[in-house]
Amino acid sequence: NGEVISEIEYNGKLYFSTRKGVYQEIQGGAEIAAKSDLVGEVNDFAIYQGVLYMGGEKGVYFMSDNGEFLPAGDYNMFTEVNDLYVFNGALYAGDVLVLARLQGAEWETLVRDNVKRFFEHEGSLYAETEAGNAIEKIGSELNKELFDIPKESERQIINN
Repeated sequence: NGEVISEIEYNGKLYFSTRKGVYQEIQGGAEIAAKSDLVGEVNDFAIYQGVLYMGGEKGVYFMSDNGEFLPAGDYNMFTEVNDLYVFNGALYAGDVLVLARLQGAEWETLVRDNVKRFFEHEGSLYAETEAGNAIEKIGSELNKELFDIPKESERQIINN
């Protein structure tokens, strides 16, 4: 399937993912940058500390200086990464089973129920999870409480 799942501009080139892999724009078209058998289906990209990261079916990968995609930390800990997000100088990954923050070369994790996406509101980072439409505030430590927000409040926060 050639449907574009996610895209990002990095170092003057457009990168995009499909079910077949990750492609980079070249003059007159696109060429494969990472095949899906290596990285799986990529759901999101992020640029962290000047490096391109991608997350999806097979964990989180980063682009090395020679253009090769390599695992970022222990990629086996992820089930399927839905969202990558850079906030206050840290890279966060929202997965089907875990919420993780990259600490050096390793991931600091906290079990959560299907992190769908991250968003910012009034200077704080939040994770939208599948657990009863919960919104979780992410602090400097990952072990913050999980709480539900009433539907009308949730819409207001997301729409702001």
